[in-house]
Amino acid sequence: TLSNGRIKGVGPGKVTILGFDAQSRKDFEAGKITSLAEMVSTKLTVQVMAVPTANAVYLASGKTAALRFNGVKAAAADWELKDTVCDGSGCIELVQNNGKYTGKVRAAAGVSGQATVICRYRGFTWETTVYAENPSLKTEDGITGSGLSYTLSGLAVGETRMLSVQGTHQKPLFTSSKNDVAFVDENGKLLARGKGKAVLQTRICGKTLKLTVTVE
Repeated sequence: TLSNGRIKGVGPGKVTILGFDAQSRKDFEAGKITSLAEMVSTKLTVQVMAVPTANAVYLASGKTAALRFNGVKAAAADWELKDTVCDGSGCIELVQNNGKYTGKVRAAAGVSGQATVICRYRGFTWETTVYAENPSLKTEDGITGSGLSYTLSGLAVGETRMLSVQGTHQKPLFTSSKNDVAFVDENGKLLARGKGKAVLQTRICGKTLKLTVTVE
């Protein structure tokens, strides 16, 4: 749209904006100029491109999401899945709706990985990386447990451990219920500060992993 000399992109496509000066307008209104071509003093071609609402999408295991591009009618676009890398088979798939792909993707249950989703619409092409997230805490250096719950016992004051989350493409950030007992920095390094028990947790794609730490 054009208002007071300002151009606003509403949807993807190409449009030509014609400009003319005040005198040309007066001559046209007076009948001295009879064609639009005689009035035009400036011609501007504007190409509006759609953009994805997100360049990367993180999906929890077993969940679905609809990819969106501003100005793109999902049902009228062509969709393609490529460059799939999984720790299992078929970690990400395009979901059909009435026999047609509309930008909906699903992450398979119990696996992690990534894929590139391509959207083609009106001569434009966009790519979005989709990540399937199935986070779990690595059971090493005395850490035991599975799923969402883990324990680490027998730490002495001053000892450290590196906490590592597998099955995710995001950087986990841990919080501690008692920083004076167990503190974790932004890199996942755990420091036993004092005797007692603390619960560490990190939340990824709707899943909260908890580690109960005992310092003796």
